[in-house]
Amino acid sequence: DFWVQYYDGSTWQTVAIFDKGVDFENNNFYHEVVSISSNDYNFPVNAKIRFMCDASGNADDVYIDEIEFRASGSVGPVPPTADFVGSPTSGNAPLTVNFTDMSTGSPTSWSWDFGDGGSSAAQNPSHEYATPGTYTVTLTATNANGSDDEIKTNYITVTDPGSWVVITYDDFEGGWGNYSDGGGDCSRYTGGTYAHQGSAAIDIQDNSGVASSFYHTVGHDVTGYSQLEVEFWYYPKSMDNSREDFWLQYYDGSSWQTVATWAQGIDFQNNNFYHEIVPISSSQYNFPTNARIRFMCDASGNADDVYIDEVEFRGNGGTTSFAKVNPIAPERFSLSQNYPNPFNPTTRIDFSLSRDSYVSLDIYNLLGQRVATLVDGNLRAGAHSFIWDASDQASGVYFYKLQTDVVVEIKKMMLLK
Repeated sequence: DFWVQYYDGSTWQTVAIFDKGVDFENNNFYHEVVSISSNDYNFPVNAKIRFMCDASGNADDVYIDEIEFRASGSVGPVPPTADFVGSPTSGNAPLTVNFTDMSTGSPTSWSWDFGDGGSSAAQNPSHEYATPGTYTVTLTATNANGSDDEIKTNYITVTDPGSWVVITYDDFEGGWGNYSDGGGDCSRYTGGTYAHQGSAAIDIQDNSGVASSFYHTVGHDVTGYSQLEVEFWYYPKSMDNSREDFWLQYYDGSSWQTVATWAQGIDFQNNNFYHEIVPISSSQYNFPTNARIRFMCDASGNADDVYIDEVEFRGNGGTTSFAKVNPIAPERFSLSQNYPNPFNPTTRIDFSLSRDSYVSLDIYNLLGQRVATLVDGNLRAGAHSFIWDASDQASGVYFYKLQTDVVVEIKKMMLLK
């Protein structure tokens, strides 16, 4: 004979026996359904089944196939499983972190301890960390059946920003200030319409190299800083396509480095004012005694203009908190995640953009075939969520591909129907 046995949390129990000549004859297929009732056996958290032969020798065989272990009846009440993510998890003080509840099990209330004395009962709170340090964050998720804690130790790192020092500031109302005219495709505009404040701004156009630029007249000693920033406003006019762009460049003591680019249709649309803050970190670039910045247009003609205004170049001696990124442009998204995963039939893909960007978000199956496009266009800076409804797809592994012009991320997800 052979047996079906059930592990009830402490011992193996024989729940069915099949004897030759009583329950079966050799050389035939048989189908069995064996019931295990909670009236007869304990139902534990670690139930198992096993098959055991009780014959007399190696020539006596039973071949088992297509085993399904299944349950019916209501599932007992369970508490939720707490989980969360925060964004960003590091940076200079004051640092505002946006927390997102990722708990499962349908919690009905939330209790946050941010590690610095702050707390919240919101599901998805924001919290500002004012003091440098590392902080442990705890989320307690609760439903009618109980609570669960998710504790992330030293999850938030807040660094001392030091103090910002303005190296140069120019609004061009009284002239060129700290900058020099690069040439024939650069001029000081005083018409007011395209100046963010006052009546003056600097107009760069065309793509004639230095002649399409303006730059610091003299170099500045930045050896005492660990971070630099360039803050400015701009107004684009008549830029034609994504090949029409302009650059911010930094002189590191030996050569000009392009630290950021802005392209029409990707980073901006014509006839709007835009505000930018561009970090330059000592972890990426040399900080010399004669640093300079310049703006250079890379359009196609004299009718393609960008008006630059209110340019502040500043330095900070605090600990750097900028990660190394593509030197052409800062990272464009962070913290992409789909939830739930596994899912049926919908899942939500969340991500945040550090700046206005062109974004594509596509779904692929294991064969590499694209089965859905959720985004294909320009998005504003900030948090974004998109739902994929996979009702028309089969169970299996899928991938989502999130892409900007400088960053690509591919992640796996599971559809279980």
